[in-house]
Amino acid sequence: MTIAETKISGRQFMYSIICFIQASAILNAFISNITYQESWLVVIFAFIIFIPSVFMYGALINRFKDKNLIQIIIQIFGPVLGRIISVIYLIFFLSITMFNITDLTDITKTSMLPTTPYIILVMMCILITAWAVRSGLRVLTIYSKMYVFLASFIIILSIIFLFNVIEIGNLFPIFSLPLKKYVQGIHILNAIPFGELVVFLLIAPNVQMNKKQTYKYFFLGSSIGAFSFFLTVLRDISVLGETFGMFVFPSLVAFRLIRITEAITRIEILFIVILIILLIFKISILYYVTVITVSQIFNLKKYKNIVLSVGFFLMTAAIVLSANSIQHTLAAQNGAPFIWVTLQIIFPFILLLISLIFNIKSPKEESK
Repeated sequence: MTIAETKISGRQFMYSIICFIQASAILNAFISNITYQESWLVVIFAFIIFIPSVFMYGALINRFKDKNLIQIIIQIFGPVLGRIISVIYLIFFLSITMFNITDLTDITKTSMLPTTPYIILVMMCILITAWAVRSGLRVLTIYSKMYVFLASFIIILSIIFLFNVIEIGNLFPIFSLPLKKYVQGIHILNAIPFGELVVFLLIAPNVQMNKKQTYKYFFLGSSIGAFSFFLTVLRDISVLGETFGMFVFPSLVAFRLIRITEAITRIEILFIVILIILLIFKISILYYVTVITVSQIFNLKKYKNIVLSVGFFLMTAAIVLSANSIQHTLAAQNGAPFIWVTLQIIFPFILLLISLIFNIKSPKEESK
């Protein structure tokens, strides 16, 4: 039984995955100063390596059709150990939600509202996303298709407008870095953003799709999202060249180089608006998943009653954390991926393996 009874379509699920990745794609500084001009190559390798995880997620969803990740953990490990493990996942979900709130407030403060106090920006973010979460999953994801097309349109439009400053030579040479740099870059991307797709295991029971559609929509969503990521990194490197790794927001710098006419500049406002929309969407998904996790741990029947309480905690934690983007980027490069990949990929694989060995599945699947 799911806490949230609202159902969404498989296509909404797919578009939500694309949006989720696109929100991270435009903020690519967490690899830019590691693999520099070869980051585009690392994106390709990282997603190829991540593809088996997509099908692993699909297999878990199909094996436990009416259960989310937390319910699967509790079913396999029991109510005590299962809830202890679930608390670890709760900390993980809270962490990535706070990181993304920091991203949103930083980009807003840097590009649009430099004099607005940090606390006001965080409060605005929490209020908007809390409203979305309380409105339910269907309302939260209903415009995901539109967001995908808007973001894709902006990416393509930017490539056209920047065509005169694009230098293909900036993409080369390749394989000129030490091996450990490629390994680090691939590892980071498998944690952020690809591994973050594990959050959709909390949403899956509320999606109307059969077994084949599960694999189809998860794979298509992650593939299209990864392609958007690839195009974004490719554009930024070909425009910025050796300076790509020097900026906190490379895409923003690239957009500022657009000159349509002498009168029409500052086209980066389009980028900023769509980025804010995508980040609000991603934070709303993470916020929703966090609330669902709390509800499952404490066996609550309704999640909406705790939305504001969780939001207050997120707001307080985000304000306490430094709003320094450089510190955030260093955390994303050095510490977080090594811990997160365990929860994103390794542990879900262990869950699937145990369920196959001991033939554990949801009651609905057992009755078939």
